[in-house]
This record gives sequence, C-alpha cells and structure tokens, in this order.
Amino acid sequence: MTHRLAKLDYEERSGKLVDAEEVTKAAFDDARVVRDRLLTIADRIASLLAAESDSKKVYNILASGIRDAQFEWDSGPMVPSR
Repeated sequence: MTHRLAKLDYEERSGKLVDAEEVTKAAFDDARVVRDRLLTIADRIASLLAAESDSKKVYNILASGIRDAQFEWDSGPMVPSR
C-alpha cells in the first residue's frame, strides 16, 4: 500500500474522511426536515394570526413560529453518525 493510500485509510478510520454519498444523503434528509418544519408553521399559527389585529403581536407570533421550527432543526444531527 502506498503512502497516499495508507494516509487515506488512516483518515477514514479516524473520522477525518467521510463518505461523500453519506454526507449527501444526510444533507438531503436535513433539507427535507427543514422544508417540512417550515411548511407546518402556517398550520400552527394561522388561527392565532387571524385573531390578531395588533401588528406587533402578529410579528411576535410569526417570529416565535419560525424560531420554534429553527430550534427543532438545530437540535438534530447534521452529519451522518458512525
């Protein structure tokens, strides 16, 4: 085994090198979760917004819904587990 192959083997075993297909799949899965959470914001807050006429309250409800979706996403893994 050449020095170059030995280095690649070592980096893969030590976790410095990851499979591109695994990373692509993990990124796709994360993007799907983000999309799904964003699409549910309206379902969760529509009735609250419809009942409000105060623009500050509308803003706060909307901002809270977005933050909640972001928090749910931030708490999940972004890279494939080994």
